[in-house]
Amino acid sequence: MTHFKKGMEVHIRNHQGQADTRDRYKIRSCGKKQAIVDYIVPEGSNNGYFRGTGSTYYLQNITTVRAMYDNDNEIPNYVKTSWSDHFVLAGADGWDACEN
Repeated sequence: MTHFKKGMEVHIRNHQGQADTRDRYKIRSCGKKQAIVDYIVPEGSNNGYFRGTGSTYYLQNITTVRAMYDNDNEIPNYVKTSWSDHFVLAGADGWDACEN
């Protein structure tokens, strides 16, 4: 399991759990329940579009989620209980975007 921390470059997973490898983000802060990531503007990009503020992501408490659903198999993909549900390391050795 990957431990996400400040300064790491990541890709964001969508609601189906697939990583969007077109965009990269840098973790500004990452705590137990909340993380803030900043968009990394690609080099040579002249589109004039820049995301100035960071995006905030939250985790739900696993015990609360398990109480709402009968078992782990019924927890929907959009319920995020760990940072690995939100983020994928960008450029990690051996990571294949097609398989994840």
